Amino acid sequence: MQKPYVSICGVRTRNQAQSLRKLFVQLQYTTHIGALGFVTSTDSLTGQRFPQFLTLSELFPLLQKASIDNIIHHCSSEPSNIAEEVAQILSYGGIYEKGLCRTIQLNNGLIAIQTLKKIKERFENLRIVLSIDKEAMSNPNLLSEIKNRQRYLTYFLIDPSYGTGTAFDIKKCVDIFQPLVENFPHIVGGFAGGLTANTVKNVVQEIQRNNIRSFSLCVDSGVRGANGCDINKAETYLHNVGTVLNVA
Repeated sequence: MQKPYVSICGVRTRNQAQSLRKLFVQLQYTTHIGALGFVTSTDSLTGQRFPQFLTLSELFPLLQKASIDNIIHHCSSEPSNIAEEVAQILSYGGIYEKGLCRTIQLNNGLIAIQTLKKIKERFENLRIVLSIDKEAMSNPNLLSEIKNRQRYLTYFLIDPSYGTGTAFDIKKCVDIFQPLVENFPHIVGGFAGGLTANTVKNVVQEIQRNNIRSFSLCVDSGVRGANGCDINKAETYLHNVGTVLNVA
């Protein structure tokens, strides 16, 4: 079973990527994998440039095969084309074949089962993170929806915010998280949305008080700067995370 991860999302420059990799190595997390998150979209795959999304030519130089994982977060405006878009990303420059990225987060809620199947048939060793958005969180049949998709998933991430910085609702997220990990213990669960360097320590401790010990964390807007990730914010965030995750 995979370890949970701590991810800094929104990396846009080589300097940010190199600085974060050094930080993760220095911190030496024992319970979690360090990860960098890179965000792409349907439009950015066509070469259009955006402040929040990477084109493939911008993405490729940021990837490096290392102990720190690379997670591509893909936001599709054409859900029926997600499998093709994932193939376009992972085939670019041999990203998948070279092992530069073997983890992808799909930011489209409850992705169609056939889409997940198609992706895994082509990229057998790909780790898929299913992002459970606000709409999926309110789905009364969420357990059965995940049951039907479980064979294709390595991680799920409860993320009602989707990078908007919405305050983290601990009780609501925990109430959804617990039955999922109880029913699908082979899928590593996690949380995202509204986390900052100032709030993450208290949020993690509150989650732990609910007898939840193993979970991933992903932050985006909480460490965002003028052009992607603010390294100073990220460093404070990661140090604060480390004080509550690396406990005996």
